[in-house]
Amino acid sequence: MVLAMSVDWKKVRKELNAQKQRLFDRLVKSPGEVGLAIEIKKLDNGMLRCAEHLQHERSDETKASLEKADTGRKPREGDKRDEG
Repeated sequence: MVLAMSVDWKKVRKELNAQKQRLFDRLVKSPGEVGLAIEIKKLDNGMLRCAEHLQHERSDETKASLEKADTGRKPREGDKRDEG
C-alpha cells in the first residue's frame, strides 16, 4: 500500500533558505570554516530539488487545466487525435 504525501515544497524551500542564511552569516564571520561551505552547498541542492518539485507540480496543474478546457470541443479536420 502506497500512501500519498502532500508536501508544501514552498515551505520546505523557505526553511532550507533560512538555514542556509544562518550558516552563511557564520561563514562570513569565520571564513576558515570550510565545513560550513559544504553544508551550505547541501542546502542549495535541497532548495534545487524543491524548485524542481514545484515546477513539476505547476506543469501537472497546467496539463490538467488544458485537458479540462479541451474536453467537449469538437475535433477539427486534421486534428492529430482523429488520425490513425
